[in-house]
Amino acid sequence: MSQPVIHFLQTLSHGWSPLVWCAMFVFIGAVSRSKAVLERARSEDNPLLIRRSKFAYSLFSTLLVFSLITLGVAILHVGCSYAVRDQNACLSNMRQLGMGLALYTQDYDEHLPPTKSGLEAVARDGRHLDGITSKCPSATSPFSYGMNAAIGGKSLADFENTSDVPELFEADALNLSFTGGLKDVTIERHSGSANIICLDGHSLHGNSLNLDKLKWTPSTQRKP
Repeated sequence: MSQPVIHFLQTLSHGWSPLVWCAMFVFIGAVSRSKAVLERARSEDNPLLIRRSKFAYSLFSTLLVFSLITLGVAILHVGCSYAVRDQNACLSNMRQLGMGLALYTQDYDEHLPPTKSGLEAVARDGRHLDGITSKCPSATSPFSYGMNAAIGGKSLADFENTSDVPELFEADALNLSFTGGLKDVTIERHSGSANIICLDGHSLHGNSLNLDKLKWTPSTQRKP
């Protein structure tokens, strides 16, 4: 779903919620009133009044249920839209970090940063991570991302395929030099998924079903 659509629906939900609350209380009063009228009509044995009060009771009960459902959907959507916003912001951060890594490898003869340094080596360079946020909005750790330890210090020219090799992943990191692998990926931030940036620059949402299908320890021998 595009960001403009998310923003529109979020605004709509915020605008409708007070109206739905008001309508709900009006319908509660109407249901109580129509029920009282129905009981009085039955006690007076008035067929016409019974029919009318039954219709009013059914109508206002239906409207009350509808308002409750609408309110629930509005509240749920607001929460979901915030979650989508945070995940998109996180992905944007990682794409910028991935671009910084790409520029670093260009400057160092197509070689990735050493495993022991990770993104810290790129930051020390002083040219490629300036102004880039290294923290996910949903994270509680000081830093939010790590570099795949298995690719550290290697040349891009040595890899058979870069499209399924993770380069950056979401992790509970203490510093920019954090490196790791599959066991270090955190999927708790975005409803059971984590943002991943691969060596070829494309991004994906990893979860418990597809994370282990990526080549976390890739072969660096090209086929002849």
